[in-house]
Amino acid sequence: MAKLTLDMLKKYIFSRRGAGADEVIKGPGIGEDAAVVMLSKRNYMVTHTDPITAAKKNLGKLAIYVSSNDIAVKGVRPKYALVTLLLKKNTTEEEIDTITSQLDEAAKSLGISIVGGHTEIVESFENDIAVVTQIGFSSKKPLSISNIKPGDLLLQLNEAGIEGTAVIAHDYPELIVQFDEGALELAMSYIERITILSDALKLTSLGVKAMHDPTEGGIIGGAVEMALASNLKLSIKEDDVIISPLTRSVCSHLNLDPLKLLSSGSVLAAVKPEDADRILDKMRGKASIIGTFEKGEPSLSVIRKSGVEVYKEPPQDEIYKLVTRTEPSS
Repeated sequence: MAKLTLDMLKKYIFSRRGAGADEVIKGPGIGEDAAVVMLSKRNYMVTHTDPITAAKKNLGKLAIYVSSNDIAVKGVRPKYALVTLLLKKNTTEEEIDTITSQLDEAAKSLGISIVGGHTEIVESFENDIAVVTQIGFSSKKPLSISNIKPGDLLLQLNEAGIEGTAVIAHDYPELIVQFDEGALELAMSYIERITILSDALKLTSLGVKAMHDPTEGGIIGGAVEMALASNLKLSIKEDDVIISPLTRSVCSHLNLDPLKLLSSGSVLAAVKPEDADRILDKMRGKASIIGTFEKGEPSLSVIRKSGVEVYKEPPQDEIYKLVTRTEPSS
């Protein structure tokens, strides 16, 4: 499983938007986390839909946290959610109770009202899938990646791979059995660090120009999407990317690249060079400047000790390598 290629998205998705509407400020596009509709002069609606397909446990929490992040990076607080649950053929009542309890608790913790959706059992499904649409409102024009200019810096807040580390600990603990109980519990606790709402709103108040939520494809996936959406070249240094020692250990053991691992819980933000030190100081050691935007072919260059890697579209997330390792042999 993975996202469609950029060419397929342009050909089949971004060009087919239905009836046009002048009030749509931002519609479908690479790197744009949410759509923006101007309802009136000082009233904007921000909305986003996100599926959770790569996790087996904590489906309810992930569904609310990840989708709310994509509203938050517009500098907007999510207010309403619609939830679609597509459940596997043998889903038990206990599992339904767990998923919906998590949805309820996570939404309450963020002040989000679940106002509708759809639930059904799909006979052909082997895994449960949750799809959440979030809606928020703002009296100010929401942040946009189109605001990024050459010379702006890329700031990373919070560690890479937070979401991926949590998913591995909960869904694939048998792959990291050599870790002691304390390390496994710590990795599992990362599930509560996936929401970025308060951090994103704080960055907005500090004057960042744009933000992005790096999910599938990790920091590299999020960064290349920002490069493409801004129509600029972006370079980042691997050594400057914040990665927790635990995530490094888990990825090293499983031969995964932490820069391409599910990274909800982190925020990528574009900042003016003159604002960088002030924002870093306010975030108190949680942030790092990891890259620079410049004129050039829209792409991402990742500077590693082993050389420079160039990306023109997001890579497949590392988490999917674990799916093939744990599938039963035929």
